[in-house]
Parts: sequence; structure tokens; C-alpha cells
Amino acid sequence: MTRGWIRAAALLGVSAPIVAFTSIFTAIMLSPWFSWTGNALSDLGVGEAAAIFNFGLIASGLMLIPLPIALYTASEEGLERLSALLLLLSAVFLSSIGFFPESYGRLHYYVSVAFFLTLPLTIYLYAAAAFKNSRERALLSALAATLALGVWLLPWSSPAIPEALSALSATIWVEGVALDLLRG
Repeated sequence: MTRGWIRAAALLGVSAPIVAFTSIFTAIMLSPWFSWTGNALSDLGVGEAAAIFNFGLIASGLMLIPLPIALYTASEEGLERLSALLLLLSAVFLSSIGFFPESYGRLHYYVSVAFFLTLPLTIYLYAAAAFKNSRERALLSALAATLALGVWLLPWSSPAIPEALSALSATIWVEGVALDLLRG
């Protein structure tokens, strides 16, 4: 894999969360009924701003796919490669949330739960792999994974807040991995 391809994959990885959050917040602005304390973010996928919300998740998931491929090929470490494969799966689940909005019922629920479970697991595996070379990177990764998973253990009146906090924590990690690939 050429250095140019890895650079392009990393730039897409940096851009993917920006696209996701831009579409989510645009959909929120266009949906006056939306409440952080009364809705799930996925409720936006069936309202008047559904096209913006769903397209943003589909696009960001697809944009994210090259990043784990680049991470896999740039690594020789087994756990890091496994984390790259799980990140690839997480990207597919992210797109699937947009492809299968709430109107798909259980299918939407399954891909959403799969996304929010595979992402912290991905980051924990990466943290374990990073521990050999960079304890700081391992610690920061483990912290991001713990936040991404831990917010679900707190009592919330709706899922929108833990969804956003979990995604934000994972985004910080994705941005760090992508920037590391750009520098590497």
C-alpha cells in the first residue's frame, strides 16, 4: 500500500466524524421537536430531516472504511490488526444505522447496539496493542473506550446524550489514530 493511499485513508478518517456530527446537528436544528432528554438521535432518521441525518451516517461510515484498512496494513501487531478489523465492522454498522433507520424496527436496533458495542471494544483492543510501544497512547485509548462504554451505565432520561458522548469519545480516538497515520 502506497504512502499516498495511507494518507488519503487517514484524511478520510479525520473527515468522517466531522460529516457525521455536521449531519446530526443539522438534523437537530431542522427538527424543533427533538429533545436531548426525550429522544434518541436515531429519531432524527425518520423525521423531516431524515435524509440529512441518514445520509450523513451512511457517508461517514463509508468514509471511515479506508482508515481501518490502512491501519491494518500499516501494522504487524496482531491485536492492532484485530482492532482495525473491528473498526471496519464499526464503520459498516455506522453506515447501517443510516441505511436502516428506526422505521426498520429491530434491524435498526441491532445495528445501533452493534455500533455502540464494537467501537469501545475496538478501542480497548487498540489500547492493549499500543501498551507495548506507548503507554500514553494506550492509556488515552483505554480512557476513550471506558468513556464510550461507561456513559451507558449512567441513568439517562433518553439515549441521545449517551449516544452523543459515546460517539464523541470514540471520535477523539479515531482522530488520533488517523493523525498518527498521517504522521507515520
